[in-house]
Amino acid sequence: MSKSLVRADRREIDSKKASIAALDGPQPTLPVIPTDLTARLPRPPEPTRVALLKINVNVDATIGERLRRTAFEHRLSESIIVELALKDLYENRTEEEVATSLIARGAKRRRYK
Repeated sequence: MSKSLVRADRREIDSKKASIAALDGPQPTLPVIPTDLTARLPRPPEPTRVALLKINVNVDATIGERLRRTAFEHRLSESIIVELALKDLYENRTEEEVATSLIARGAKRRRYK
């Protein structure tokens, strides 16, 4: 094959490529992704710390066993179960209403001085 035929074939191929590119229109460019993505992301808000108060309480053995079983079987902490139960008890009630309700159910101090 002569050099002139090879050049002609290349020109024809280049011409066809240019025609195809013209039909397709401009090719979209991919966005440049920064290497440090964390620099562009907003920082999450700092978690708020909740003040905790530690208490020790004695509970009836039956209730204590149910509490431990529930915590174990459902992968919960005993303290969160107690905390949410107390929140339910105090929600939308005054301390007076809670005390009156507990006394009506037979609640009293366990130790007398």
